[in-house]
Amino acid sequence: MSEFSQLVDDMDSALFDALSTAVGEHRRPGCRPRSDVQLIIDHNLQQVGPQGLHATDALGISCRCEQVPDVDRGDLFIVGCKRYAVELVLSNDGHVITAACMEIK
Repeated sequence: MSEFSQLVDDMDSALFDALSTAVGEHRRPGCRPRSDVQLIIDHNLQQVGPQGLHATDALGISCRCEQVPDVDRGDLFIVGCKRYAVELVLSNDGHVITAACMEIK
């Protein structure tokens, strides 16, 4: 790993240590669960559509690629007794993945 890559990883770690709002679990059908995943949960998710910016019922959940290398539709994030299903991966820059998720009630 290059020195720059190490600096970016250190920055991501510091960012999530400071801003994470929950620690949870990531589950994918047919795979072992990943626990102790630092998560940033955005309850005010807005998305851009054909008519501009609009609020959604979805939450944004972000995690580090180092902890969860890949997220797909249908995966679950579990935080305490709440379960969130991944609806759409919004971004993945190779460091942080952000997904639009819906709470399963």
